[in-house]
Amino acid sequence: MNGRVKITRDMLEAIIRKYQTEPPSVSLTPTTAPLAEDQFNEVFTKGFYPESVEIDLLKKALDKISPDDKRGDGTFKDGASWLAAMLSGASIGEAAREPLRQWSMNSDKYKQKDFDKTFDSYDPSKVGRNGGPLTVASLHGYVNSLNRSLDVHLGDIGNAIRLAKLYRGRMIFVRDSSLVLNYDSVIGWIRGNAEDPYRAAQALVRAMAEEAAKNFADNPSDSNALKQLTEVRRASKKPAIDAMIALAKAEDGMSVDMAECDADSYLIGVQNGVVDLKSGKLLPPDPSRLITKRANVH
Repeated sequence: MNGRVKITRDMLEAIIRKYQTEPPSVSLTPTTAPLAEDQFNEVFTKGFYPESVEIDLLKKALDKISPDDKRGDGTFKDGASWLAAMLSGASIGEAAREPLRQWSMNSDKYKQKDFDKTFDSYDPSKVGRNGGPLTVASLHGYVNSLNRSLDVHLGDIGNAIRLAKLYRGRMIFVRDSSLVLNYDSVIGWIRGNAEDPYRAAQALVRAMAEEAAKNFADNPSDSNALKQLTEVRRASKKPAIDAMIALAKAEDGMSVDMAECDADSYLIGVQNGVVDLKSGKLLPPDPSRLITKRANVH
């Protein structure tokens, strides 16, 4: 960035409110994608993700921190962040106990009694980075400060990779056509429409806005947080959306040839799976079976 840009609360509020729209249909919304909260202040006081996603974020952050770190005083300090990592994870609740235990047990210093005592001592008023609460978000802020390259993919290619990661196995493009297929866990592959990729891209941009707001709220001075906010503004424009979708088609597993669809003439889709005409058996839906011709029977 040329010059120092001051990101104000009003600017951040505008970004979040821009994405406070109705989510797309359930089949197109990533299960891990957070939705914007109704109140702006919740950016600073509540978690954005379901518990299962918070646990996944915790595990990824712990991979970057040694369980042999010194105990420390509960704040993030290089080489002395064991207690801070423990308390950050404990902010999720009981579901974090075992992932933290497995991480801690990789150290010869692990003692079960001390571990449980520490986990149970979590105090929600404990302050993390830059005056914010000690949470998994603050843990990620610390990890990002150690490794600036951690999962910061900006630009059209990065957004395409992110879109493909969210929808691989759930949406697929048919090459040299406008056909889009969406996967339904009960039925199988069903034909979509031209708007579906845009709904998917919009859901991703909303998730990016939520992530950027969370990172900024935790660490306003972090350059990556500022870059993410800038990228959200850029990615919300139609040229960037179009580029994201076009580039996502080139990612592995996101496109197939027309000849690959319904290639086995002995398989026909029904409303609850696929019938093998040779054996007469009903096969369960499977993303690997590119069956699009479907009878309206069960």
